[in-house]
Amino acid sequence: MNAKIQVLTEEAERPVKIEKHVRLLLARLNALKEKSDFDVIQSQMTSLNAEWLANERDISLLSESVQTELATKYNAINVSLERILAPLKAQFEKEQAIRQTAIEQDKNYTALNTQLDSVEGQITSSIVEEKEIDQVQITETINSISKQCHELALTEQNKAQLIKRCESIFNRANQVPQIKQAIINAAQVITELSQLEAPKDLASLNVFNPQFKAIKLRWQENVSQANIALPENIANEYKVKLTALQEPVWQLEREQKQMFNQTRRKMAELEGLVKEGRYHNAFGLFKKLTFWFAELNDYQQTQLTNKWQILQEQVDGLRELERSFSNPKKQELLEEIGTLATTPIADPTEQAHRVRLLRSNWQSLGHAGDDTETELNKQFDDLCEQAFVPCREHYQMLEKERSDSLAAKQLILEQLQKLNDNLTSSQVADWRELESVFVKLTKLWRETGLVDREKVDEVNGKYRTLCSPIRKAINDHHSDNEQEKRDILKKQRRSFSPMTS
Repeated sequence: MNAKIQVLTEEAERPVKIEKHVRLLLARLNALKEKSDFDVIQSQMTSLNAEWLANERDISLLSESVQTELATKYNAINVSLERILAPLKAQFEKEQAIRQTAIEQDKNYTALNTQLDSVEGQITSSIVEEKEIDQVQITETINSISKQCHELALTEQNKAQLIKRCESIFNRANQVPQIKQAIINAAQVITELSQLEAPKDLASLNVFNPQFKAIKLRWQENVSQANIALPENIANEYKVKLTALQEPVWQLEREQKQMFNQTRRKMAELEGLVKEGRYHNAFGLFKKLTFWFAELNDYQQTQLTNKWQILQEQVDGLRELERSFSNPKKQELLEEIGTLATTPIADPTEQAHRVRLLRSNWQSLGHAGDDTETELNKQFDDLCEQAFVPCREHYQMLEKERSDSLAAKQLILEQLQKLNDNLTSSQVADWRELESVFVKLTKLWRETGLVDREKVDEVNGKYRTLCSPIRKAINDHHSDNEQEKRDILKKQRRSFSPMTS
């Protein structure tokens, strides 16, 4: 009974669902009026009309009035769409024809160029193999290609290019000696290219590049004068050798460009240092810039030449200014270091400190760069060396003391290791003796002098590692003794206490 009711219910609801579905289909068809792409409208319109036809049997189940309404709307929408499609279709077909023509023109241009490549190849091969050129056959082929240029679909530009090339190849076919010379010239260029060694740094790049560019220019001029394709094996050989050299050149040129940008940036920085009178920093930066500037190529140097000359003059001016006070001040420092050299301070540490301070002050005066400064520098260095002699003897003595202290501490560590071995190997026979030895060793460790900084952490670490178990064992032994004493006292108190009944 329930199944029958469900069937009846579905039958009753079916017309409503059909009408809803068909009205949605009409809405989708009507929405195509808002589109402007012919291809999209036509494709979707065809699909929706096919769907309408597929639903006609279901539509016949609706009432006549609804069928009439839906059919009227359907026909009206299609009429409207056909009216909209008419101009779009014409424009679409026009664009399709233009595209097809362009494709055909490209295809024809490529095909005719291929034929001309073949003719060029025949001419070149005949020259290389020293065979007679078949002028009649070459002329017929070029005339045929030229005729096709006028008959086939081509753009005016491509047609003009092809006709010009036909004329050029025809003319070159009658200029065999010139072409042979072009092939000889090409071989010579390749030989020169083979003899070039790829640059490894910026200095060698500056020497290499003018030669490299001159060879490439000769190749281009030779190809241009020949006005015909060179033999494929020669062209490929040139390309391979050119590429092998070009890669390192490009890499170094990128580095050189970075150097150029850095040099230009640092020149501006140097200009600021000069204006601020910071001559020490200016001299240091100028020295670096001198090396960087030398690694630039001629064109890059030309771009910076004017500013570089101005900076050179400004730095020279600073040097003159520095000379006016640098050398007199150095004379004063020379007297001070002379006093330290002839009359050393009693404390070698203070002596060394004074020598280092005077050297620092000396260096802070910069470099005048003349013969006087050279002589003063030599005198100062000699006196510094003389003044440092007692310091060096003092440090050598300290070094020996530290070496002796290290040896002594290593002996103590060996004794501590033996005490550790005694703890772990067997029962300790005499704890009092062990503790006495341990106390003596720790006292001796404290009294031993200093060791080199590089060894301090190492020996102290070993010392702590060895002392820890010994100290713990001694403390544990004392604790056990104390406990034994307390146990004995407890027993004694129990033995003397009155008996209880």
